[in-house]
Amino acid sequence: MPDGVNIKEEICLLLNVFQIYGFQRDTDARKSKDSKDKESCRWYHPYFRPGRRDLFHLIRRKATRYTRRKKIKQEKEETTVKTAEEAVEEIIGEEDEEVEEDPETILKMEDDEEDEIVLDNQQPAIQEYNTDDLKPTTQLSEEQQRHVAFRLYQERQRYEKVQDYYTEQLKAAHSKIKEQQLLIQRLEALIKPKAENYMPYYTQPSTMYISPFSFDTENNNWIQNITESIHDIDRECNVNNK
Repeated sequence: MPDGVNIKEEICLLLNVFQIYGFQRDTDARKSKDSKDKESCRWYHPYFRPGRRDLFHLIRRKATRYTRRKKIKQEKEETTVKTAEEAVEEIIGEEDEEVEEDPETILKMEDDEEDEIVLDNQQPAIQEYNTDDLKPTTQLSEEQQRHVAFRLYQERQRYEKVQDYYTEQLKAAHSKIKEQQLLIQRLEALIKPKAENYMPYYTQPSTMYISPFSFDTENNNWIQNITESIHDIDRECNVNNK
């Protein structure tokens, strides 16, 4: 033990330094989430690891609760409050002293003030302006009118262009509608006469008037015509659908 050195005091200083910089004991390490390197050392820090020098910048000293700046601010506020109160008291004292003066002097002062007010009202203040910098209002109004006229011309041109575009679109739509109507009329003209001749079902004559082994040639021709017309209609419908 060297002379003049108290080991207990040095240990207390070290413990205070550890606590200031965020180190914890093994008993207090339960609060932290990290579980590594707790058994190897008595003091533990969440950002202090052996072989990890890149984490040293995370160790920071804790800020003290009470600083000297707050005390200085409080002292300044007290001094400002005192100075304001003193100034108010001085103003009140000066007003009291003025009231204690002679009434004749007060009346003279009031008369002088009234005369000054009358003169100020009779002579209005004349302000000097540089007339060269001022522009006449007629020039400004003409420029504004030209600008407005130019804007109106531009808007008219835009309106006419838009109107022409939409009229062309309407004409094209009307022409397409007419073409479709003509196609529909042609299809109806092709389908109607064949649909009138088409029989939806074939009524077989009774066996009382015809033998089971003999058919007329007229009936056979009629059936063939119906089948041919049906095939023609089916072909035209398929072509139109394509």
